[in-house]
Amino acid sequence: MCQVYLANDPQLGRDVALKVLPMGGDNRVDFSRKFKMEARAVARLNHPNVLQVHDFGEDRGFAFLVTEHIPGGTFQDMLGAPMPIGKTVEVIRPLANALDYAHSQGIVHRDVKPSNVLMDPNRGPVLADFGLATLLEASNRLTAEGSLLGTPQYMAPEVVLGRPVDSRADIYALGVIVYQMLLGKTPFDADTPAGTALAHVHEPLKFPEEADAILPDNARLALTKALAKDPAGRHRTATELVDALRVRAGHRGQEEGAGAHNLPDTIEVEGSLFASLGKISVYLVEDHTLVLEALRMVLDDDDRITIVGVADSAERAIEDLQNVECDVVLMDVALPGIDGIEATGRLKQMKPELRVLILSGYGEQYLDDAIAAGADGYILKTADTGRVRRAIREVYSGETPLDSGLARSLFNRVARNGSQPTATPGG
Repeated sequence: MCQVYLANDPQLGRDVALKVLPMGGDNRVDFSRKFKMEARAVARLNHPNVLQVHDFGEDRGFAFLVTEHIPGGTFQDMLGAPMPIGKTVEVIRPLANALDYAHSQGIVHRDVKPSNVLMDPNRGPVLADFGLATLLEASNRLTAEGSLLGTPQYMAPEVVLGRPVDSRADIYALGVIVYQMLLGKTPFDADTPAGTALAHVHEPLKFPEEADAILPDNARLALTKALAKDPAGRHRTATELVDALRVRAGHRGQEEGAGAHNLPDTIEVEGSLFASLGKISVYLVEDHTLVLEALRMVLDDDDRITIVGVADSAERAIEDLQNVECDVVLMDVALPGIDGIEATGRLKQMKPELRVLILSGYGEQYLDDAIAAGADGYILKTADTGRVRRAIREVYSGETPLDSGLARSLFNRVARNGSQPTATPGG
């Protein structure tokens, strides 16, 4: 539906992807207005798993988008045999985070599918073409009235019926991808594209016989909800779908790590290892600019860690984390306004499953308060860089990291008091 070229930006000396599309024929003025509005909105998206838009414009009757170039191929190239549920969750979570982030910015993708997922060896899966479906729909040279724009295998029923579309259409499409990853096929497939599209509307969701040996009960329930015909019956967010897949209750099929499908722990991407499987998404809360930049450098050096957000105050972090999904929050103790201890308590009330690692420049002064607030770990700013990265991995794995000196002090106090420590007023 548009031409895509490999191009070079001579000013910055980098390869880019250049997407060129016609400007709507008779509706050229309306298309131009809509193109600029959509392109600006998409260009503002800033997420590690969303393809970055560098520039856009119009020239000689065509509109163009300049995006970053990712040479690793698409996720479509890697589908075929069913994947274990653990690997499925690891691959799909960054995409769910990207979708929830875009939805929080008021942007719906409308064409989520494996061929729109680019595989970056360092960042993991990157979702491309946000806003492109909306732009193409505005061009009457590409879309006649009453026709469908999209890929039938991944179309939500409301898209097929031409009804208003919101974020739940993207969640449906993500559910189709999860179904395909787990079972090796899409849930609806007819002899013609139109037949496939209509099957989403009229055919009930079915699972093949082999699903009994592959899908745990919770995965079957999660897919049934994600692929509900009525948008109101689906998960509220993409991350909610992923979390439903992770629930272990009622698992009746393949156990985690059993290797029933002999899928390797890593996926080859053009000769390099796709090391991002199992990536840990981290949100940083730190008000000191130099410390923040140092933390960025430390974490960027770890292939397993992805920074998904930054805040210089607890208030902003609490607001952001209502919409931004992450695995670990790295929280400074001393913050303007609400301090890190109070923020930890509020975040734990808002999202009990969220893991918070306290970063303190005050020794053990706030250790007891951090424990009382529900922190999952407590390390000092004087810790070496390797210890910071290791502590994040430990918190993510369910451990409770403490600096060795703090752990010894805490043990001695518990041994003296004969009970668990309690919070001391004022830290």
